[in-house]
Amino acid sequence: MFKVDDYKVVFRYTRDSNKRPIATQCVVLDKTNSVIARDNAYCNPVDQFNREVGRKLALARTLRTLFPRRDTELEYRKRFWNAYFKMRANHNQ
Repeated sequence: MFKVDDYKVVFRYTRDSNKRPIATQCVVLDKTNSVIARDNAYCNPVDQFNREVGRKLALARTLRTLFPRRDTELEYRKRFWNAYFKMRANHNQ
């Protein structure tokens, strides 16, 4: 989980019947905790599940949904990515 201004980004994982993770969901919440965007990244059954890869794919897809106009909304997307990488750096320490 990380925050950008009044937004909160949360990652959730879906597991199969054997409790293996198969999907990563990225959810963006506003300041009232209402969902304003979400998207998923699914792991191919022949691939090894990787949280980092799933988070990046799910976040990218969610940001495309939230900010579809690439040219004018680039700064907003940059802020989310910077906050994501800062969270990852703090998590690895």
